[in-house]
Amino acid sequence: GASWDGFPDWATFSDGLPPGPVPGLFAAYTLSPAQNRTWANFWRDHPAPDGVGVQEHYAAMWSHVAQRFTGERYVLGYDLINEPWPGITHPTCLLDGCPEFARDALAALEGKAMTAIRRVDPRHLLFYEPFVTTDFGAPVRMPNPTGDPRAGMSFHDYCLGPIRTCPGNGFDSTRAAGTAGLVTEFGATQDTAMLERVTGSLDDAMASWMLWSSTQNQLPGHSEQPPTGPDLISPAGPIVRPYPQAVAGTPQSWHFDPGTATFNLRYTTARPDSGRPFDGDLRTEVYLPAQDYPHGYRVDVHGADVVSAPDAELLRLRTTPGQSAVQLTVTRR
Repeated sequence: GASWDGFPDWATFSDGLPPGPVPGLFAAYTLSPAQNRTWANFWRDHPAPDGVGVQEHYAAMWSHVAQRFTGERYVLGYDLINEPWPGITHPTCLLDGCPEFARDALAALEGKAMTAIRRVDPRHLLFYEPFVTTDFGAPVRMPNPTGDPRAGMSFHDYCLGPIRTCPGNGFDSTRAAGTAGLVTEFGATQDTAMLERVTGSLDDAMASWMLWSSTQNQLPGHSEQPPTGPDLISPAGPIVRPYPQAVAGTPQSWHFDPGTATFNLRYTTARPDSGRPFDGDLRTEVYLPAQDYPHGYRVDVHGADVVSAPDAELLRLRTTPGQSAVQLTVTRR
């Protein structure tokens, strides 16, 4: 339903069904006969014009991309598919997460992509993604497609209203699979109260997150525009907020109160993998944006010493020898 997004024509098999008219993103997903038939044929691995299945072409595309980026240090990983749609089975997926279909169709596809990437790139992280129905609070039934130990799950949080099951569902799934969870989309709004609620809940889950900008997506030439200036939501208010960038230990919790600019962080000094203290003189680094502390900040810390300059935007802590835990409180001056 858009000019800049979707499968290429040669990989789109609608079997002659009409696309609409179905105005709007959600109507296109749920009501378009062509859209739903195309996804159904994708999940069935419909042969492309050359006789090779479209899923094999999809995996080959990922192999090509990974071969280009395998040596790049600043690539975190590969998000294997963005918001896959289950097709006509979407009501079932909204209700119970359609575990069989997620396992037999979606995980099978993403497993092909993971295997193709691993042939050329053994190092970077792989982020599999559940059906788009989970964006709105449906259960996440997505397994780690190949059991890869360097895999995580990319998922989105567009839960509406006071019922916010999205983060919990996502992290319940990653805990069960023994993988990492990364919230790669939320936002699509300039409602600061909503953004504050979401970022606060993700902080409480000690989650890493990425904002999605609705204004950029609505530009006519979206894919050709640089992600700067008017193409993005202004990073004001609750989007830019304090958080620990690096922890010399195992984080236990952190919390930010935007009303008072009070930030709390608690962590143990033990490594999460072995339980032993870190070797060497490693520092914990906490980002404290100047917009929240225009006149500086006060630090109350137990178990560590401040080794950064007063009011530095990046607060650095060095663990006091012999301490098993660190408690930090930052308040506005």
